[in-house]
Formats: sequence, structure tokens, C-alpha cells
Amino acid sequence: MGITRKVTKDITAPLSVSDEKKIEALIQKGGSVTQSNRKQADENDFHSVLLKMPKNMVSDIEDELKKLPSYYAKHRTTYILQAIEEKIQRDRKKRK
Repeated sequence: MGITRKVTKDITAPLSVSDEKKIEALIQKGGSVTQSNRKQADENDFHSVLLKMPKNMVSDIEDELKKLPSYYAKHRTTYILQAIEEKIQRDRKKRK
């Protein structure tokens, strides 16, 4: 008995012009999920900032994050944002 390839059937049928129009209309309509995601993104209103840091400072942050207990683990970005927020609060208290 020889080895042969498995027979496969081509199940794709060409679409009619009316089917293509229906598909295009559905794509143009969009979905409610997309609209709700846009509203959520607008509400958060984040601004992306590129931050250049010395390598040793980044490694210091990573070391501090590794020392945290697993239930209190954070991402580096969260750690940096919290540090910035603490600095802003200290500066505001100094000015008062």
C-alpha cells in the first residue's frame, strides 16, 4: 500500500456581486463594540510621552519591582507614574 495525500475539497465559492455589496455595507456600518471603545478611550484621555532614562536607573527600578511581594507587583510604567505623582504632590505642598 502506497502513501498518498489526503484529498481535500475546495469549499470556497465565488461571491456574487450582491453578496459583495452586502459585505461592504456591513464593514462600512461598523459595530457597537468599536463605538464603545472610542468613547472609553476619549474618557481616559491619555497622552503618550517618550521618556529617556539612564540604564542604571531603569535597572534600579526593575530591582525594586522584583523585591515587591507577588500580590503587590506592578509594571514599570505604573511605578514611574506613581513616583511622578508623589513628586508633584510634594512640590505642591512646598508652594503652599
